[in-house]
Amino acid sequence: MILLRTMNFSLRKTRVFLWLLAVATGLWQAWANRFYIEPDGVNYLDIANAYLRHDWRNAINAHWSPLWSWLLGVTLWLIRPSLFWESTLVHVLNFIVYLLVLLSFSFFLNELMALYVEENDLNLEYEGLTTFSWLVLGYVIVTYVVLVMIGGRLDTPDMCVAALFFLATAMLINAASLDGQSVSDRPIGVTRNNALERLGPHTRVRVVSGNKVIEGMFAEYTDEKVIVSTDSGNQIPIPFNAIDGMWKRSNSAGRGAVIGASVGGFALGSFGVLLVNGLCESSKGCSGDAVGAAIWGGAIGAAGGGVLGAGIGFLVKRWVRIDSALTRRY
Repeated sequence: MILLRTMNFSLRKTRVFLWLLAVATGLWQAWANRFYIEPDGVNYLDIANAYLRHDWRNAINAHWSPLWSWLLGVTLWLIRPSLFWESTLVHVLNFIVYLLVLLSFSFFLNELMALYVEENDLNLEYEGLTTFSWLVLGYVIVTYVVLVMIGGRLDTPDMCVAALFFLATAMLINAASLDGQSVSDRPIGVTRNNALERLGPHTRVRVVSGNKVIEGMFAEYTDEKVIVSTDSGNQIPIPFNAIDGMWKRSNSAGRGAVIGASVGGFALGSFGVLLVNGLCESSKGCSGDAVGAAIWGGAIGAAGGGVLGAGIGFLVKRWVRIDSALTRRY
């Protein structure tokens, strides 16, 4: 199966090499165009500076998208560069967003490969060649599209859109795939007994054996087989040497908590900073209050977002593959 944990050392080196090549290419493009700025980039810088001046009349408008100007505003407020270095700072921020694009794409590519395998009836043949092809084609195409068609030299929010697109698409693929599992959720190096001992008596499982898919409640296991109780009440013994794959039913509470805490902390912390700066009447500024607002807002937002995300994630059911020792092909 095309899984990160089943890649041999050569494929892992291929992934690292392609990732570093994409990073180096993006860094070279950002550095080569560090003093170049588009007219749109000038407008976004003007809007960001308008936020810092509390010039809400010019900062808030219906034409320019707010996220990029917010990111620029926070960056300008933190670093406070001279006018000479503002264009370079924009490219630095754009390169950081480009790294987020690569991370989102890596998540997207893993989920896409997993979906491809499941749609092809768990065909595990030619694993190395197929995985190698996915990696090379994927990273070459995304590097070309992002750096040539979008352009790391541009000072627009297009890079942010690309990062959010890959992240959202990966999450949709994960939710729609047959097993709904993420590569990062698949345990590594766990023995057969340890994997099965984690299953409760009422854990719902799915076992693939040849052309058959058996789904039901986990009953028990012996040294030679696992026993699944189907919805009709029949108990089906399945020898370990006949199992091609086994999954358990789980939820996404942990992942939801992490996503919710990240989004909530960033959103409320940023809102706190903007609110303090907007209401500040001191001629010396309110940087100390803004830092406190960012810390407290981030903490409260992370706590609330984590609880909300965990609740939503608990409702999102997914299939998680258990130990590879159960399968005969490993």
